Amino acid sequence: MAQQLYSDPQFFLIGPPMFNHTEWQRKRRRENPERDREYSRQYYWRHKDDPEWREKRRAYLRKYCLLHKEACHANSRKWHQARKAEAIEHYGKVCACCGESTYEFLCIDHINGGGNRHRKQLGCSRNFFHWLKRNGFPEGFRTLCHNCNQSLGYNGYCPHQRIPADDNPCCLSRLQKTIREQWSG
Repeated sequence: MAQQLYSDPQFFLIGPPMFNHTEWQRKRRRENPERDREYSRQYYWRHKDDPEWREKRRAYLRKYCLLHKEACHANSRKWHQARKAEAIEHYGKVCACCGESTYEFLCIDHINGGGNRHRKQLGCSRNFFHWLKRNGFPEGFRTLCHNCNQSLGYNGYCPHQRIPADDNPCCLSRLQKTIREQWSG
């Protein structure tokens, strides 16, 4: 083999064949991904306060997100859905007002109001579920369906709490008459 290399005229022009380091690194990462993740974590914590490194990392991430928009969007959505699921799991899986249990209809309500102000403080409504988790799911929140939450925000009450009892037919008929008048005219 060595005799063959030296007899090749190209050997003296380009040098001996190089070791494929990239392929070796890929194989090593595939065989032990946890070791690679731990190294990456340690590297991040060692360099996170260095402004030059931070700027390079931000530039790389911006470029990466531009090239892989769909994957980044999917990962972001998946992360947000996981945070929302944790919050709903903690505060209850059903609407505290009407009992709706379909996950897609549920949201988290500020019991004492102030959700708009809180959202402005956080800077983005997507950060809300992350804030809840980071603060240990504090008191003052509950699970409501979007209909009940919207009604409380706009009207100050939920229609489920204003429906008269079935045993009082005169109130029920008056309510039905009022509803018919509103919708017909």
